[in-house]
Amino acid sequence: MSRADQGFKSGDIEAISLVAIFQAFFLWKYLFLSSFLLPLVAGGLLVGLSEEKFSYLTLIKPAMVSQARPVEPLQASIMRLERDHIPDAIAELEGSRGEKLKVSVYGVGSDDLIALSTTVPRSGEVLVREVHETAVSGLISDHLKALQRVEERLNLQIEAVEQGIKETPGGSGGDAVLASLIERRSMLLERVQSLDEATVLTLARPGMEPEGLSKIIKFAVIVLASLLAAMILTLFVDFLARVRREMDAVDCNE
Repeated sequence: MSRADQGFKSGDIEAISLVAIFQAFFLWKYLFLSSFLLPLVAGGLLVGLSEEKFSYLTLIKPAMVSQARPVEPLQASIMRLERDHIPDAIAELEGSRGEKLKVSVYGVGSDDLIALSTTVPRSGEVLVREVHETAVSGLISDHLKALQRVEERLNLQIEAVEQGIKETPGGSGGDAVLASLIERRSMLLERVQSLDEATVLTLARPGMEPEGLSKIIKFAVIVLASLLAAMILTLFVDFLARVRREMDAVDCNE
């Protein structure tokens, strides 16, 4: 029985010594190398051939009826994009390209901005830009119609106030009413001037860094995983071989 096998006795298998570990790797070196290199090469090819993905961001400032109030609640605009404009844009543009897109929509901070975000490889940049632009155009059109309705209501109120100014008599009895109507007209005119159309601040702007782990980190993980798997497999096969030899030796002694 060899030194490496001296510790193996019936029902009592001791821990493999450091020398035995080196012996195991030398004895099963081809198994170790193949079990290390095969997944390493396969994983390296997958990482090398895979495209890094980038996040493309579109920012929209919705139409505003005043400096602090959008033409419709921000959540309503987000739901409109998710329910109508984005699915329509994807259905129109995605089918002809044979690609699949997922567009996330959310509000940004306290600035009443709407963000569209899509993560795809560089090869999908043109499609993302087209989908974002089509969806955003639909929302801007909706906001413009809503803004026109607000402006029409304000103009009707201005006309009514101006008619009241014309019909209000002067003198001590009508001066206070006239001043109130003039102030009301000025306020309405300011509201008309404060109406602001929706604006696209950025359209499908790619991120500076790829999403997720870089290829170098992925390859390093594959190297470590392949090495660990090869070591475990080699030691396990060597352990089975030692146990088998020990059992054969016991049978021979009997």
